[in-house]
Amino acid sequence: MDAPELLPHATPQAEYDSHVDDHQRFAGASRYAATVVGNLLDRWLEIRSVLDLGCGTGAWLRGFAADGRRDVVGVEQEQIDPQFLEIDPDRILHADLNLYLDLHRRFDLVLCLEVAEHLAPEAAATIVATCVRHADLVLFSAALPGQQGRRHQNEQLPEYWRDLFHTHDLIALDIIRPLIWNDRNIPVWYRQNIMLFARESLPVVAQLRTEAQRLAAAIPLNRAHPDLLMWLSHAATLPRATQPEHAANSLRPGRIWLKAGRAWLSQERN
Repeated sequence: MDAPELLPHATPQAEYDSHVDDHQRFAGASRYAATVVGNLLDRWLEIRSVLDLGCGTGAWLRGFAADGRRDVVGVEQEQIDPQFLEIDPDRILHADLNLYLDLHRRFDLVLCLEVAEHLAPEAAATIVATCVRHADLVLFSAALPGQQGRRHQNEQLPEYWRDLFHTHDLIALDIIRPLIWNDRNIPVWYRQNIMLFARESLPVVAQLRTEAQRLAAAIPLNRAHPDLLMWLSHAATLPRATQPEHAANSLRPGRIWLKAGRAWLSQERN
């Protein structure tokens, strides 16, 4: 599969359904989340370089940059005006992540956070292949079915992504969610969905597996976060004109999310 063209930084495309407002609204919370999650990963990993696939305005990269001590690179489809970026525009490349991407270098860690659900369903294996091409450690999160959002195309249960990563010999290690589950300063979709995938051959995997087993009983893998269900429930009671953007884009806002969410909440599957 051909690699996509990497474009120089440019102003936004008028026809693109921009996520800039969303990125700005949650910028502070995303930076905080990056700092917290980065500090947790520092307990077990030595991270000197980070690639963020679907980096938006660069909030997570700013948090992971550690005041310039880490080499950070972002890839984003939308050509966001530099005034909205949180990192040097020269650190951001532009590409369509529906297509396989090869930057011809490796990183200590790849981030791919709340991005995969925005891609075409047939691109699911492709985004996973792009992740593992660039690192043996991938911090990944993607929306559950019914989570809803701007232009969500492929909402899946965690096992779906776990199985795709497993085809590349990366295993799922649920070591972050239990430690941030109750931190309401972090956006709930990260608290609900974030997973670390690691190549089985890495020496650190034994330690990470031990930590994952210690935390395994805390949060079932498929559990929808109660805070998300509360938020969706509140959104469903609002007049349509005042519902959140993703509610307004749903054909049947609220009822489907709550029905599905309550079902997940009652599940005890691992």
